[in-house]
Amino acid sequence: MLVCGICRKPLYLSRFIRDEGNRWFEHDGASPDCPWYGRNRLSPELRRALIYRGQQEGERHRTIKNFVADFLEKEVGATSVNRELVTHGQILKGEWKRPDVQCVWQNKRIVFEIQLSYTFLSDVIKRDEFYRKEGIYIIWLFDVLDLRRATVRDEAFFNRRNLFILDESGMDESRRSGRLTFNGTFQAPVLMESDIADEWQSRFVTLDDIQFPTLSYRPYFFDYDAARSDLEQRRAASERKRIEQEQQALRHEMLQRRQRERSDWESLVQRYLAAAIAYCDSDYAKTLRQPILDVVDEMYESSFWHRGFECLAVEEFFGWHRALPVLLSMKLDRPVGYHKHHSAYQVLEAAVRQTSRAGSFAFAVPYLWASYIYKTSLNPKQQVWREKLALVIKRSVVDGEFKFQRITCFDEAIGLLFPELEEKICSPFATQSYIEHRLQARDRTTDDGGAARP
Repeated sequence: MLVCGICRKPLYLSRFIRDEGNRWFEHDGASPDCPWYGRNRLSPELRRALIYRGQQEGERHRTIKNFVADFLEKEVGATSVNRELVTHGQILKGEWKRPDVQCVWQNKRIVFEIQLSYTFLSDVIKRDEFYRKEGIYIIWLFDVLDLRRATVRDEAFFNRRNLFILDESGMDESRRSGRLTFNGTFQAPVLMESDIADEWQSRFVTLDDIQFPTLSYRPYFFDYDAARSDLEQRRAASERKRIEQEQQALRHEMLQRRQRERSDWESLVQRYLAAAIAYCDSDYAKTLRQPILDVVDEMYESSFWHRGFECLAVEEFFGWHRALPVLLSMKLDRPVGYHKHHSAYQVLEAAVRQTSRAGSFAFAVPYLWASYIYKTSLNPKQQVWREKLALVIKRSVVDGEFKFQRITCFDEAIGLLFPELEEKICSPFATQSYIEHRLQARDRTTDDGGAARP
């Protein structure tokens, strides 16, 4: 017997064609609370939430986001609480961010960014700069103190040794007190005989305990520099100088270590590209496949590794006529993994017609992006073909069609190997959420009595 994956009610096969498209299965009886039930009265937002069950973000991430927003809505002095609301730059025109949670607290605009996976330091700095120039305070939230993670160490170093952690102890304290409470973790200077040592400490922190500096717009609850200055006043001038020198050496060593780690990581990326090119150019010789996997094993041990790079070891990504060979062909302006007598244009022309398992032309958009960004050689006639195809794709996507919906599971790997594409890959254009947004806009236009786009 067939049953619905959400409500577990019986289903039967349907051969009817409806206005909204084929429904291959129908509920055998009423199930008004099921988002797949044809005659439910759920709102589009609730229907999508039930269907996808929040899979567009991790369960832990969503739990923390909703926890913060729920408590902010009850916080005295907090207004305009929003979840994932796009913030457009008023100073930086044309730029925008979509923080996890934002609010206004005591006339201060605050955004909360939940950091559970690795983000490059450059990305954090860009986001910090955006909010600082817009006069918005940013608080980075972690769910655990894990000093093995580069993101945690970098945040502690650049934010006065302060870390905002919302773990189970912080959530329990929030429920007990009725106020949003963080497990504030920080490095505190401690005087031991004639030396000053840093040790990790923690305490519960509410919004009332936080300082909001207008120079950096990076809130903090413990002033490391002030505490250290107070201790240093207890020692002789020579002792203070020695400690300052030690701290300077420590900072220099830390930065050098991070630079070495980054250099090693970039070397691994280049080795991966070289191994992939050799494998593709060999007509996918089995003996040259293993070196790719060996490099991925080394990358896995790096602090820069995260789960978004796991596809680097998957044949669906780097195999015969897959995404990686096509993108390399666009970048190198020659066939990679294709017949050597072909041109890069012929690779592009063939690749944009490849369909995914779902039947869509899932990579036509990123392939065209790559051809533009890497200036792939095309003659005038071929350039006209590309412009016409790009226009067809844009119209299709803007009209809410799923024909060119792009698969995003390779986005982080593509951004790593092809940094010039990263800005485009991060764009929501042609993704499912973008297409659904266009469909909603079109439906609203129709419902209001306007003419829907053809």
